[in-house]
Amino acid sequence: MTEKSELVYNAYDWLMDALDDPDGDILLTSPYLTYRICNEIAASVEGLPFNVVVVTALNAAAVANGYQSVVGLEKLLKLENVTVKHVSHLHAKCFIVGTQAMLGSANLTDAGLGNATRSNHELGVTLAPGLVHEARKTIEGWPAEDVDTGWLQELRAEAKLIKLPLKSAPTPHPIGSEEYDGWEVGHSSQLVEELLSIAGDVKRQLWLKHHFGEPDFGIWRDLHYIAHPDLNKKKSMRPDEKSRPSIGPGDLVVICASGKRTNPDHKRRFCYAVVEVTSETLYKPSFYVEDYADEPDEVDHYCWVNETVPRLVPDKIPPIRSRDLGIQTLGGAGYKRLEFDQFVSFVRELEKYLDS
Repeated sequence: MTEKSELVYNAYDWLMDALDDPDGDILLTSPYLTYRICNEIAASVEGLPFNVVVVTALNAAAVANGYQSVVGLEKLLKLENVTVKHVSHLHAKCFIVGTQAMLGSANLTDAGLGNATRSNHELGVTLAPGLVHEARKTIEGWPAEDVDTGWLQELRAEAKLIKLPLKSAPTPHPIGSEEYDGWEVGHSSQLVEELLSIAGDVKRQLWLKHHFGEPDFGIWRDLHYIAHPDLNKKKSMRPDEKSRPSIGPGDLVVICASGKRTNPDHKRRFCYAVVEVTSETLYKPSFYVEDYADEPDEVDHYCWVNETVPRLVPDKIPPIRSRDLGIQTLGGAGYKRLEFDQFVSFVRELEKYLDS
């Protein structure tokens, strides 16, 4: 604990150091929170003999824009010693950890705290001992409401209605069509806004799809496809229809690569592109069988296929892992449904790596 105020240039380092050895109850205020930071806070405070209160301002627009993670708040609420509170018109960013405190401009996001590749320019200051109690007393005096999972579910549903389509998406052409011109890069912000405007459509499902090997930007910039395994344990000549994946036309898919199996980081699963599904789930379509003519066992195992068109494909690998979205495992299927706020958070992060 410092006896006088000091400038804080990296709020992430200050906060993580403070949470590593707290000496009292914890009170954190921030309008915006991302999943990765919520997850790190949860890991730091789980099992502590202190009460933890996270104060935010629930805002459907913030969720729709990727600045407030419902999945992250749900993660915090699972802990017995954590309470999440809503304060209307909250703007303060104050982190009180026992007898330590800092006040500044940083939200509880990677960019705000200074833990992102492209972080914001933020500044904070530690509070002298005499002001720590005063800050806690002030915050605890604000009108607040306890947040529960039901409220968060309503918030997520409201967020999906925030964005209305800016314009109709182009009608995709099937693989091999002469009308298809390939991937055309437009202004990145326009591509992102168009994508987010349709992501909340209740008719669309959002997915994360994993593939083995290194990221391959080229294939996702063109008409391509995603393949899924046959999980039918009976291994009949043709899988039962019950094993057909429910992925369908209009669904949006985050593409995730594991890297080479020989690479020690191959399980990190870097997420790096978004595609849109343009077909029903097909069983061993001819174009797919031809592509894998020399690997019939591969076709037999990964027998379900969906055609895709590109939506967002950067030029370099963004440092975004599936676990940063709250996805710890994908199971044997290699794909998993995403919540709206998980998808939006990924798109907003990916936007930073798109060339405009």
